Amino acid sequence: MNLVALDRLGLALKDGFLFEDVTAGIDEGERIAIVGRNGSGKTSLLRLVAGDLVPDQGRVARKRGLSISRLEQSPPTPAGTSLMDFLYLVEAPEIALARQRRQLVVSGGHPSSALEEELAAYGPVSLENRYIALCAELGLADPDADIGSFSGGMAKKAAIARALAARSELLILDEPTNHLDVDSREALVHALNEYEGAVILISHDRHMVELTADRLVLVDDGRGHLDIPKGGALGAATDSDSLAGNLKRLGIEAELGFLFAVYEDPARGAAAMSIVYRGHLRSL
Repeated sequence: MNLVALDRLGLALKDGFLFEDVTAGIDEGERIAIVGRNGSGKTSLLRLVAGDLVPDQGRVARKRGLSISRLEQSPPTPAGTSLMDFLYLVEAPEIALARQRRQLVVSGGHPSSALEEELAAYGPVSLENRYIALCAELGLADPDADIGSFSGGMAKKAAIARALAARSELLILDEPTNHLDVDSREALVHALNEYEGAVILISHDRHMVELTADRLVLVDDGRGHLDIPKGGALGAATDSDSLAGNLKRLGIEAELGFLFAVYEDPARGAAAMSIVYRGHLRSL
């Protein structure tokens, strides 16, 4: 089922389009990486998907009632907020329900049976317990710690745990590995591959893209885009030496070049070659 459909999408700045004519769909369970040069509009594209921005061209259609969890590139970490309280500071649907329940309990009220049923629909393990378990996997052991005192890496871990803990149909991640150590990156890869919903992410981390993305959407400096599934051809090449030049021309940074390979293309003759996205390794 299509969760989000982008139809000839464009976003303009005062001196012209940041990007335009982007058409793509996000289906249930898909893993999509958005790649492109810095400044090409990758974060803006995520914000259009989430509904934070309105396109200047085209339209975004979302499944009715679509639930979204998000990780911002630099999530705010207000001083005086405990790691546990940090969980409740965003508006993912399950988190909003849990926050409502918590406020009722703290004020001496009693959650309604309807509220309890809505929360129970998300599974037998509570949101809070999922969050604490994810924090522990990422090395954050004290739920009472003041998040305002956290380093950039610790704050990013808390925000990752929050985004992953909420069970949503679509998880949006903007540069999730920034500030993370190696162990935390591995824990994130594992968590993403266990995640039941669809995932769309921006990352310059070649390891992250290789191990989590089945599709690439290349945003190409306002000139358009390419939507490339595993095994899909990116373009023609005369030989393997031309791979780097083709990728550079299309705005794919050098560190992501290993995701592509040059193959013979029988449809165009034995000597013809195509640049092909190898795709997420679990799918090969």
